[in-house]
Amino acid sequence: MTITVRNEFETIPAWTRIAGSSHETWTDREITCEMIKVLSEVTSRTNICNEFWKQVAEEPDSVASESRLAIHSARESKNPDHWIEIQDAVADEITLHLPAYCYLTMKNNEWQVIPFIDKCLTQLDETPETYQDDHILVVNDHGNITCMEWDFGAEKYIPIWNMT
Repeated sequence: MTITVRNEFETIPAWTRIAGSSHETWTDREITCEMIKVLSEVTSRTNICNEFWKQVAEEPDSVASESRLAIHSARESKNPDHWIEIQDAVADEITLHLPAYCYLTMKNNEWQVIPFIDKCLTQLDETPETYQDDHILVVNDHGNITCMEWDFGAEKYIPIWNMT
Protein backbone atom coordinates (compact mmCIF):
# COMPACT_ATOMS: atom_id res chain seq x y z
CA MET A 1 0.00 0.00 0.00
CA THR A 2 1.31 3.42 -0.96
CA ILE A 3 0.57 6.42 1.19
CA THR A 4 0.39 9.62 -0.84
CA VAL A 5 1.06 12.94 0.83
CA ARG A 6 -1.10 15.94 0.07
CA ASN A 7 1.72 17.88 -1.61
CA GLU A 8 1.60 15.52 -4.60
CA PHE A 9 -1.79 16.95 -5.58
CA GLU A 10 -3.06 20.22 -6.89
CA THR A 11 -6.05 21.71 -5.13
CA ILE A 12 -9.40 22.45 -6.75
CA PRO A 13 -10.51 25.95 -5.62
CA ALA A 14 -13.77 26.66 -3.84
CA TRP A 15 -16.66 27.84 -5.99
CA THR A 16 -15.51 25.64 -8.89
CA ARG A 17 -18.09 23.96 -11.13
CA ILE A 18 -16.73 20.49 -11.79
CA ALA A 19 -19.27 19.16 -14.29
CA GLY A 20 -22.88 19.31 -15.35
CA SER A 21 -25.29 22.04 -16.33
CA SER A 22 -28.13 23.73 -14.53
CA HIS A 23 -29.96 23.52 -17.87
CA GLU A 24 -29.93 19.69 -17.48
CA THR A 25 -28.48 19.24 -20.96
CA TRP A 26 -25.63 16.94 -19.91
CA THR A 27 -26.00 13.17 -19.91
CA ASP A 28 -24.72 11.12 -16.97
CA ARG A 29 -21.92 9.83 -19.23
CA GLU A 30 -20.85 13.38 -20.17
CA ILE A 31 -20.85 14.45 -16.53
CA THR A 32 -18.78 11.39 -15.62
CA CYS A 33 -16.24 12.07 -18.39
CA GLU A 34 -15.89 15.72 -17.32
CA MET A 35 -15.37 14.67 -13.70
CA ILE A 36 -12.64 12.23 -14.75
CA LYS A 37 -11.00 14.98 -16.81
CA VAL A 38 -10.93 17.27 -13.75
CA LEU A 39 -9.52 14.46 -11.61
CA SER A 40 -6.79 13.75 -14.17
CA GLU A 41 -5.77 17.43 -14.08
CA VAL A 42 -5.22 17.52 -10.31
CA THR A 43 -3.91 14.11 -9.34
CA SER A 44 -0.48 12.59 -9.68
CA ARG A 45 -2.08 9.16 -9.49
CA THR A 46 -2.50 8.93 -13.26
CA ASN A 47 -2.98 5.17 -13.14
CA ILE A 48 -6.36 5.74 -11.45
CA CYS A 49 -7.44 8.24 -14.12
CA ASN A 50 -6.21 5.96 -16.89
CA GLU A 51 -8.24 3.09 -15.45
CA PHE A 52 -11.37 5.27 -15.30
CA TRP A 53 -10.82 6.46 -18.88
CA LYS A 54 -10.12 2.94 -20.13
CA GLN A 55 -13.37 1.63 -18.68
CA VAL A 56 -15.36 4.59 -19.99
CA ALA A 57 -13.92 4.18 -23.49
CA GLU A 58 -14.20 0.40 -23.71
CA GLU A 59 -17.46 -0.19 -21.87
CA PRO A 60 -19.46 3.04 -22.07
CA ASP A 61 -22.75 1.43 -21.05
CA SER A 62 -21.60 -1.14 -18.54
CA VAL A 63 -19.06 0.31 -16.14
CA ALA A 64 -19.37 -0.06 -12.39
CA SER A 65 -17.25 1.06 -9.48
CA GLU A 66 -16.32 -1.23 -6.60
CA SER A 67 -14.38 1.30 -4.53
CA ARG A 68 -13.40 4.93 -4.50
CA LEU A 69 -9.84 4.15 -5.58
CA ALA A 70 -10.42 2.04 -8.67
CA ILE A 71 -12.93 0.78 -11.19
CA HIS A 72 -13.01 -2.96 -11.25
CA SER A 73 -14.60 -5.33 -13.75
CA ALA A 74 -17.26 -3.98 -16.07
CA ARG A 75 -20.76 -5.34 -15.71
CA GLU A 76 -22.55 -6.72 -18.73
CA SER A 77 -25.91 -5.10 -18.03
CA LYS A 78 -26.85 -1.77 -19.59
CA ASN A 79 -27.85 -0.28 -16.26
CA PRO A 80 -27.78 3.55 -16.39
CA ASP A 81 -27.06 3.61 -12.66
CA HIS A 82 -23.48 2.57 -13.47
CA TRP A 83 -22.70 6.15 -14.54
CA ILE A 84 -23.96 7.39 -11.18
CA GLU A 85 -21.79 4.80 -9.40
CA ILE A 86 -18.74 5.98 -11.34
CA GLN A 87 -19.58 9.62 -10.58
CA ASP A 88 -19.72 8.74 -6.89
CA ALA A 89 -16.33 6.99 -7.09
CA VAL A 90 -14.77 9.91 -8.97
CA ALA A 91 -16.39 12.38 -6.56
CA ASP A 92 -14.69 10.54 -3.67
CA GLU A 93 -11.35 10.93 -5.45
CA ILE A 94 -11.96 14.61 -6.25
CA THR A 95 -12.83 15.24 -2.60
CA LEU A 96 -9.22 14.36 -1.73
CA HIS A 97 -8.15 17.45 -3.72
CA LEU A 98 -10.43 20.05 -2.17
CA PRO A 99 -9.12 22.79 0.07
CA ALA A 100 -9.93 22.75 3.76
CA TYR A 101 -13.50 23.57 4.72
CA CYS A 102 -14.96 22.75 1.32
CA TYR A 103 -17.12 19.90 0.07
CA LEU A 104 -18.25 18.54 -3.29
CA THR A 105 -21.98 18.42 -3.93
CA MET A 106 -24.49 18.00 -6.74
CA LYS A 107 -26.55 21.20 -6.84
CA ASN A 108 -28.86 22.30 -9.66
CA ASN A 109 -27.62 19.39 -11.80
CA GLU A 110 -23.97 20.50 -11.40
CA TRP A 111 -21.14 19.05 -9.33
CA GLN A 112 -19.78 22.06 -7.41
CA VAL A 113 -17.14 22.78 -4.78
CA ILE A 114 -18.84 24.68 -1.98
CA PRO A 115 -17.10 26.23 1.05
CA PHE A 116 -18.60 25.92 4.50
CA ILE A 117 -18.14 27.93 7.65
CA ASP A 118 -17.04 25.95 10.67
CA LYS A 119 -18.24 27.91 13.69
CA CYS A 120 -15.49 26.31 15.79
CA LEU A 121 -12.80 28.18 13.82
CA THR A 122 -11.22 31.25 15.37
CA GLN A 123 -12.89 34.37 13.94
CA LEU A 124 -10.89 37.58 13.66
CA ASP A 125 -11.56 40.98 12.13
CA GLU A 126 -8.18 41.16 10.36
CA THR A 127 -5.42 38.81 9.28
CA PRO A 128 -2.91 38.35 12.11
CA GLU A 129 0.80 38.47 11.44
CA THR A 130 1.55 35.70 13.93
CA TYR A 131 0.26 32.15 14.28
CA GLN A 132 -3.16 31.84 15.95
CA ASP A 133 -4.40 28.46 14.71
CA ASP A 134 -3.95 26.23 11.63
CA HIS A 135 -7.15 27.65 10.09
CA ILE A 136 -8.96 30.90 10.86
CA LEU A 137 -11.87 32.95 9.53
CA VAL A 138 -11.31 36.64 8.89
CA VAL A 139 -14.60 38.55 8.91
CA ASN A 140 -14.38 42.19 7.86
CA ASP A 141 -16.78 44.99 8.80
CA HIS A 142 -18.83 44.36 5.60
CA GLY A 143 -19.42 40.73 6.58
CA ASN A 144 -17.07 39.29 3.95
CA ILE A 145 -15.44 36.08 5.14
CA THR A 146 -12.03 34.69 4.20
CA CYS A 147 -11.00 31.23 5.35
CA MET A 148 -7.24 31.22 5.85
CA GLU A 149 -4.61 28.56 6.47
CA TRP A 150 -1.28 29.06 8.20
CA ASP A 151 1.64 28.42 5.84
CA PHE A 152 4.41 27.12 8.12
CA GLY A 153 7.07 27.61 5.43
CA ALA A 154 6.24 31.25 4.71
CA GLU A 155 5.12 31.86 8.31
CA LYS A 156 1.98 33.70 7.28
CA TYR A 157 -1.70 33.08 6.60
CA ILE A 158 -2.81 32.36 3.04
CA PRO A 159 -6.42 32.51 1.84
CA ILE A 160 -8.25 29.28 1.05
CA TRP A 161 -11.52 30.84 -0.09
CA ASN A 162 -13.46 34.11 0.09
CA MET A 163 -17.17 34.60 0.61
CA THR A 164 -18.30 38.13 -0.23
